[in-house]
Amino acid sequence: MRPSFQFLVFSAGLVLATGCATRSEFEQLYDHYFPKRSVYVERVYRKSFDETLFGPPPPEGKSSRMGQVYYAFHGDDSAFHAFVHHPDQDRGHYGEEWVYECVVLLLKLGDDHFSRLLALEDRTTREKVGVAIDTRIDFKKHHFPKTRALYHFRWGPREPQSPD
Repeated sequence: MRPSFQFLVFSAGLVLATGCATRSEFEQLYDHYFPKRSVYVERVYRKSFDETLFGPPPPEGKSSRMGQVYYAFHGDDSAFHAFVHHPDQDRGHYGEEWVYECVVLLLKLGDDHFSRLLALEDRTTREKVGVAIDTRIDFKKHHFPKTRALYHFRWGPREPQSPD
């Protein structure tokens, strides 16, 4: 029995709609964490990301940190590994940039892919990435449970410990 034309059109539409939902989810998160109009620094990062991540690849390729972010953003797992080990993470304002780049990669790659890549890293690297994203993500509103399970750091006040 051959499927009807309407069924094929419906199935194709469903596949397209499902793909768009993922893109839409990223766009909503991206707009939330990096608003175009804001008095805070996230606006500056948004402008930079819009220019560098949605255009052509950087001319220097993966040799620069921004090249690593670009390629990781577009699904290159080896670029993600190089990025999370980049020495800029410990260098003043470059470290701040590295933090925001971690966040944009989490938003773009999503919990499944990001956590799968982060799980391949050593504990120290997982904790550094955890500090970066835990200080920027509102976990009461947006959940990334697989990623968050990979590190111990938690931002915010700790629950009081009961005396032993």
